[in-house]
Amino acid sequence: MAIPLHRAVRILAAAEVVRPPERQSVDYQIRQILRAYSDRFRTPLHVVEDLPLVRVLRHYWEDRYERLWEGDKPDVDSMREELRQLAMTPDELTQRRERPSEEAADLVRFFEAAAAQAAQGPVKGVFGKIPEQLRAEPEPAPEAAPAPDDLSIDFEDFE
Repeated sequence: MAIPLHRAVRILAAAEVVRPPERQSVDYQIRQILRAYSDRFRTPLHVVEDLPLVRVLRHYWEDRYERLWEGDKPDVDSMREELRQLAMTPDELTQRRERPSEEAADLVRFFEAAAAQAAQGPVKGVFGKIPEQLRAEPEPAPEAAPAPDDLSIDFEDFE
């Protein structure tokens, strides 16, 4: 019996959420970033999804690191940890993470099995593909037209 679409989507979503970070799909991680960008910069999600992915990623990570580094007391420990993780190989990251409890591991296995079954139903081919517009490199910004030679701007103080 085929799983109804709405249930299949819920199962796939739950499977991504309960997986350890190193086993989450790249698509899920990108959707997390798109949602965070949408929330942080108050931009509708459907608009964020149409932006070039490289621009979204750049702004997302710059914003995250700026918040760690700004102010009178930058969070040096968190920034150092970020840099340490960036320098690690995927294998080192996996070894470093704590092992989930047996109960959590059982839940992950359950949802992964359910997700494999759900992915064969009405959502087959829909999940696991990053839309082409998200993969596109950003277009270079157009060059500004030169200002006319006779342009002048007078600034006056208003008090």
